[in-house]
Amino acid sequence: MTVINVMSTKKLIFVSLFICLSALLLFGCVEGGQTSTSVSDTSDADVQVSVPEFSSASEVKRALVKLTDEKLYRSLYTEEWYASYRKIVSEVNDFVISPPEDENECISQGTALYKKLLASRAKAEYARTDVPTVHIYADREIGREEYIEAKVFIIDSANGTDGDIEETITIRIRGNSTATADKKPYNIKFTDKTSVLGMKEGRKWCLIANHYDKTLMRNKLAFDLSAAMGDIAAIQSRYCDVYVNNKLQGNYLICQPVSDGTLELDTKKGDFIVERIVVLEGENDFFLRGGAGFVFDTPERTEMTRGEQRKITEFMEQVDDAIAAKNENKITQLIDVDSFVSAYVIHELLKDCDMVTGSTYFYRKDGILFAGPIWDMDLSTGNVSRYYFQDKYHIYNNADGYGDKTGDSASGIWAQQEWFKTLMKCPFFADAVKEKYAEVLKDIENLYSDGGYIDTLCLTYGESFARNYGEAGWSISRPYSDFEDETPASTFEANVNELKEWLERRNGYLKDYFNIQ
Repeated sequence: MTVINVMSTKKLIFVSLFICLSALLLFGCVEGGQTSTSVSDTSDADVQVSVPEFSSASEVKRALVKLTDEKLYRSLYTEEWYASYRKIVSEVNDFVISPPEDENECISQGTALYKKLLASRAKAEYARTDVPTVHIYADREIGREEYIEAKVFIIDSANGTDGDIEETITIRIRGNSTATADKKPYNIKFTDKTSVLGMKEGRKWCLIANHYDKTLMRNKLAFDLSAAMGDIAAIQSRYCDVYVNNKLQGNYLICQPVSDGTLELDTKKGDFIVERIVVLEGENDFFLRGGAGFVFDTPERTEMTRGEQRKITEFMEQVDDAIAAKNENKITQLIDVDSFVSAYVIHELLKDCDMVTGSTYFYRKDGILFAGPIWDMDLSTGNVSRYYFQDKYHIYNNADGYGDKTGDSASGIWAQQEWFKTLMKCPFFADAVKEKYAEVLKDIENLYSDGGYIDTLCLTYGESFARNYGEAGWSISRPYSDFEDETPASTFEANVNELKEWLERRNGYLKDYFNIQ
């Protein structure tokens, strides 16, 4: 099986030279203006700008110096627009150094130049590449413990300008094990709910680095397969290139986190989100039957009264009791069976190593518990250490003495754990799983087939994937954690082919297991 060749040597060149003018005009770095379709004519004829009425020559000169002194992040803009803008700045420089002697003439010329500068800024055009770009500018080091203020420019790809954003945000490093990686993931917060690159509005957004996944695709596949299922909440995401202070960090997925309002929950009516965890660490955690631990995600425990906390815990205990008793009537009253079925299918197909040990979410809405959304799937589809000391890694890989002992991680039943283990013993649920798998079989086969979804991702985002390992400098063959596959292939194409072949083997195994022709 082959994959479309995406490791092109083509590089998009961004000029990052800062030009210094005279002491009167310190032209350094400027906040960008709005985007327009034309930058060849920077006259004010077709641009409406608001120009103050200047009362003296000194006032207009000070205003011109102040305007040109504002920060311009040079690398954001097209060569054409920057060249045209520099010509106007040169005119301003000449005017400030040698203004007309006549006061009225100085005011008139200065006002015209001020208007010309504003018009040019209003017609500034961003440089666009094959994928959206996220440019972050921070005056302080971005850390993990606290959010700091920064400037963000989100520039849509060549497909259009609707996704362009220029905002002040706060930012910090996100994640647990991934937070310690060299390629940092980030959380960013807008002041108000904001639609990013055409996705649903939200205040908080994640920049997922996918650093432990050499294909950069496993999270994207899980999110988009969830959407194809149709009955489980799915995370919207888009690929982008991320720059921090003009340095390319690599290819990222931008999306909203599970807890930031995408589910449209009403916590005042008792809606909530909980996350399954292994080790209970504080007051935000609670146990269920058999030691299953959960942490309150939304709302946080500190935002609830003790009575509200107890009601949520009691509801979860009711769900736990109904599933343990295999009571179909109570189960169907308490949970959304369709979302649980789809969650099981996705986890079983993609074989998420961290299932039920973290990043596994459930939420209640309108009195019913739903499974999902699916999250954090970089350690899945075979990208799992064979030698990490925990038994689950040996079971996952069916190593000697573990699992089905085949040595192939694409073999064996994996997702029948905790609630799903019991639910799969209920005929109504097991039958629904088989029906769902058969329903989405073509979508599953399309993931790995030649010319299918993975190849489409490679074709569409291949240049960005190449920049991640070329210009950004990340290694394609070096593992970056103790949890991922210790022996990645030496090329991007080979790693993608391994992913496709694993999915084909996994689908073959599950078709046999579910007796689907």
